[in-house]
Amino acid sequence: MNCGQICTSIERVYVEAPIYQAFVDKIVARVNAIRQGKSTDEIDIGCLTSEAQLNKVAAQVDEARAKGAKILTGGGRNANLPGYYYQPTVIVDVNHSMSIMTEETFGPVIPIMQINNPEEALRLANDCRYGLSASIFSRDK
Repeated sequence: MNCGQICTSIERVYVEAPIYQAFVDKIVARVNAIRQGKSTDEIDIGCLTSEAQLNKVAAQVDEARAKGAKILTGGGRNANLPGYYYQPTVIVDVNHSMSIMTEETFGPVIPIMQINNPEEALRLANDCRYGLSASIFSRDK
């Protein structure tokens, strides 16, 4: 029931151009199905740990939006729930000028960046001061 507040949570996603749109469409559908609420309810994710953390997540999303990123779902505080609930959010058209791609967010946000090849993904994954967790998914062993 965490809300992206684990050191190994996904912080950013790089997807090669040929599968980018299909990937984004599937992620948006999955994120839209997430049930958010109190831990006593039948839910998938809960709230953030503090108002300061909620404000950090909101600031990163707002900065990305101001720099041209597009919010496909979510993008703000969950007005239906009292407390530190931030809507599960998918962001595209992101780049490394945005803190959402280079800093830890620790929130229910998934920024997705289209890339051209695995080398670009590796270069970008290493283009930050943090040792953010990383995974590579491929059909090519």
